[in-house]
Amino acid sequence: MQNNNSILISPTQAMKILGVGRNMMYEDLLKRKDFPTFQIGKKYFVNRELLQTWADKQCSKRK
Repeated sequence: MQNNNSILISPTQAMKILGVGRNMMYEDLLKRKDFPTFQIGKKYFVNRELLQTWADKQCSKRK
């Protein structure tokens, strides 16, 4: 079981936070240069704090 205070989360956890599906995560978001992720080998990691900042920026673009 992963600690809820972890700095890094899995793409699956990020999917739940953002409310998006697997295709959106793996075919779109993880490929974006501005999405707060990095890859080691075949495994992706998402920075929890930067995910919030990224989502806030997406919302501010709509104004």
